[in-house]
Amino acid sequence: MTLQPSQPFEENNLTFFFFKNWQVSKFDQWEYLRSYQKIVTGIKAVDFIAMCSKDKILWLIEVKDYRYQAEQLPSDLIDAIGRKLNGTLACLASARLKAKPVEKELATAAMQREQIKVVLHLEQPRARTQLTPRPISEPNLLKSMKSRFQAIDNKPQIMSMNTMKNAPWTVKEKAQC
Repeated sequence: MTLQPSQPFEENNLTFFFFKNWQVSKFDQWEYLRSYQKIVTGIKAVDFIAMCSKDKILWLIEVKDYRYQAEQLPSDLIDAIGRKLNGTLACLASARLKAKPVEKELATAAMQREQIKVVLHLEQPRARTQLTPRPISEPNLLKSMKSRFQAIDNKPQIMSMNTMKNAPWTVKEKAQC
């Protein structure tokens, strides 16, 4: 049996397709998050939250695409992701009490999950040029993620379009017009 993909979700130059039995939201675009950011200045959030109706896992997905330009210095990447994880979890906890109905329902479902999975979807340049810096060492990055994020997820993951084996969603290059 082949699962049918849901509507596409775009982030950077990528399009994500989750299966129909998934609840997915571009969390960094929530109305409640924008209100929350007025109270807690500087708070950041992950790109997607995702939940499958068949399990008790909350997926927190951050997307970074360094293929075309460095959007942030790689040395700051772990700190930036950590701030986004903290901001997302704090905002979800508050949103389940104070958000408008759709976001409140998703926040409540997210906070009822029994496990959290952290995923960094990381696209890197294949070749080194002046415009595309040296690729980030994924083994070292994953080691840092495991050390820093163990209180949230002791087995965080790094994925890319080339390493989506057994992932519960697919990712493709966004169609260029």
